[in-house]
Amino acid sequence: MVLMINYRRNKDNSLLIYSNREVNKELLDILDYAFTLVFKNSKDECLEYLLDNYRSVAAILIDIDIIRFDNYAFTEQLSKDPLYLSIPILALTDKKIEEEDLDFLIHGVSEVLNPPYLPLLVFRRIFSSVRAKDSLSFHEIKKILKQLPSNICLKDDQGRYIFATHYWHHIDHSDDQSFTIRGKTDLDVRKNKENAMKAYLSDQQLLKSGKGTRYIIKEEEDGIVEYLELIKEPTYDAQGKVNGIISLINDITDVELLRQELEKLSATDQLTGLYNRSATVDKINEIIAKGKENCALMMIDIDKFKSINDSFGHIAGDEVLKAMGSILHDSTKGMDVAGRLGGDEFVIFLREVSDEKMIEHLANNLISKVENTIFYNNPDIVVSLSIGIAKYPEHGNNFEELYHKADEALYYAKGNGKGSYRICDFKS
Repeated sequence: MVLMINYRRNKDNSLLIYSNREVNKELLDILDYAFTLVFKNSKDECLEYLLDNYRSVAAILIDIDIIRFDNYAFTEQLSKDPLYLSIPILALTDKKIEEEDLDFLIHGVSEVLNPPYLPLLVFRRIFSSVRAKDSLSFHEIKKILKQLPSNICLKDDQGRYIFATHYWHHIDHSDDQSFTIRGKTDLDVRKNKENAMKAYLSDQQLLKSGKGTRYIIKEEEDGIVEYLELIKEPTYDAQGKVNGIISLINDITDVELLRQELEKLSATDQLTGLYNRSATVDKINEIIAKGKENCALMMIDIDKFKSINDSFGHIAGDEVLKAMGSILHDSTKGMDVAGRLGGDEFVIFLREVSDEKMIEHLANNLISKVENTIFYNNPDIVVSLSIGIAKYPEHGNNFEELYHKADEALYYAKGNGKGSYRICDFKS
């Protein structure tokens, strides 16, 4: 009986016994050790009980003569009903079963209980049938879940895969027919090792804290960019302890690209393609907040822009502004910020400024490039720039302070005539 300790009764597990005659007492004593026994005398009684209690029924035991009486119609009915798909059916008989008598096994019956009634043998037959049915039900569920576009994954308490409904191309060996993800972590199977480490670390944190998480990753392969949303929640054992992870992976590429496009549009000046005022200020303040580098703010103003509009029309004026956007964009590094604050007022925020000569070189380059550009295919449109410059952190600790100093320097530059620049020589 010591070996039967693992089979001790669980009040939530019942056996539904359908027999018109007395069941062997020796067998009942064994079954009563591990299960709550429920007896029914007709097919209708069984169905009525199952309808209300199918979640607690571990197995159905039916007298072998009843099984054969209706030519296996009842057992086949039960085995094909999705509601009872996970409940195994076992045949009951006090007789010895010959090989030619095993025909019931192809009609919805999983096993047979017959003498000798040895406790371990009885329990193993029942629980093996339960596990086989659970496996079959799980297989059927997986087949259904595979029809969904989302990838549903289950992991154990070590972050190792138990199953995944889809093997996406982000996984190594996904095209190998013999490959299985079972027993492997993301570090073992993911091609993108950075995303693999992120997934692994988030799994370990979830298993430790018991708190679900949600995040988006970018996958790029063969020039194709995809965005995946990962939603992870813990699973629990009967004692409420975290024993694994259930996760949902959604392909949100279209949604994410649309979000990025809308975000870009909201931050972009539609005429010039540069950052608009709001985005320019935000990005400059974000850089300054890190406070780790010398920078410079260049205030750039088109000299006598109003006269261009008045003389050549607003369409020509817009074309000048568009061309200015291209010139500023092409004259800066990718990490610099170029924006239009409004009207003919532009700014460039230079990062990693090594010395004043670097600033002067760019200012001279911009002035020269504009003076040598033919705008709107009209050589009569003459454009020049005035530039005021303030340095961070020497002249200010945020955009507003730097803007004020650069604007003062711009005022002096304009006072010297068109096409010049001035670096602020006032401390903040």
